[in-house]
Amino acid sequence: MFDLSQPIPGCRVFPDGRVAFAAAAPGARRVLLAGDFTHWGAGALAMGPDPSHPGEWTLTLDQPLAPGLYFYKYIVDDVWRHDELNPIREADPFGGSNSVFVVGGREDLGPPEALRVMTLNLHTWQELESHLKLRQTAFVLAALDVHAVLLQEVGAHREDPLFANAGGALQALLEMHTGRTWHHAWRFAHESFRHFDEGLSLMSCLPLEDVEAVELSGGDLRRIALGAVVRHGGRRVRLAAAHLNWPWTSGPEEAAALLRWIEEREAASPTDGVLVGGDFNATTDDEQVRVLTDAGFLDVARHCAQARHCTPKPTMGEGERGMRIDFQFLRSHGPGRLRPEICRVAFEEGGWGGVFQPRVSDHAGVFAVYR
Repeated sequence: MFDLSQPIPGCRVFPDGRVAFAAAAPGARRVLLAGDFTHWGAGALAMGPDPSHPGEWTLTLDQPLAPGLYFYKYIVDDVWRHDELNPIREADPFGGSNSVFVVGGREDLGPPEALRVMTLNLHTWQELESHLKLRQTAFVLAALDVHAVLLQEVGAHREDPLFANAGGALQALLEMHTGRTWHHAWRFAHESFRHFDEGLSLMSCLPLEDVEAVELSGGDLRRIALGAVVRHGGRRVRLAAAHLNWPWTSGPEEAAALLRWIEEREAASPTDGVLVGGDFNATTDDEQVRVLTDAGFLDVARHCAQARHCTPKPTMGEGERGMRIDFQFLRSHGPGRLRPEICRVAFEEGGWGGVFQPRVSDHAGVFAVYR
């Protein structure tokens, strides 16, 4: 389990723009905080030892910072080093790294009434640094001020609490970063490897209503979809996370089962829009994608590219460049219907728009803004 009593990352941003820092430096004689907000070393600030946490030095800024992206380091006994508790960092000009944090909202992510949604195949507990991955993911989700996250390949060990449900761990980190209550629904899909179960997660800072999972196909690689309704801006929006097999296997049939389930749920409890996201294991012209687009759903990345809001990029790993298999689909109606305004690859090394976003999975995911 994550020890959330420790500062993760080593700086915490408060809603009013103040920032608290905590550096682990046992045995140090002096620790300073330096960043672009202190003109680096010229205005470095002295940190003080924390009597309740021996070996830890802390400082909370007196004045709030304006919204934006900031870089910093600690100077421990005249040695510059990045914040080891902050997993988000960027290379500096001297062969080292600066630590990074974000204050406030992002003007390029739409107005306050916009709905921001992330889709990502998390691929959890399958790497050596899985816990670091969850910290990086939570930081980026908080920095992008997302309202809902649709996750696939969310692992949960049946016995080892260190590798408990990855969605639950991500939920706790998001609550710590954002100061909000986050709601999480996870459903089992199939057994994965080495005593791990794999499933889908829906996560939102908006309450989840009518949570329901549906089986799309059976067998050892059972596929499911997970849906829920959220209320945002006076609208009821149905969210659905899905993970389908490849087109030459059972993918098209699973897409058809997903569509039937959506239509049944909408007939029983109509909403103002349906937003589907996930790993479809298909390219834009494959049959299982056409199942949804033929039923009136927009392929959001393709739509935004045609409207020149973005250029969709591949979302697979290095060996499969050129394929975009992660999708968000939207079908909305009525005079105040939702429309996609921005769509970007979610996690790619180097980031975009001022947020450093490391690759955290063999997928890069999709981030979209709806108005």
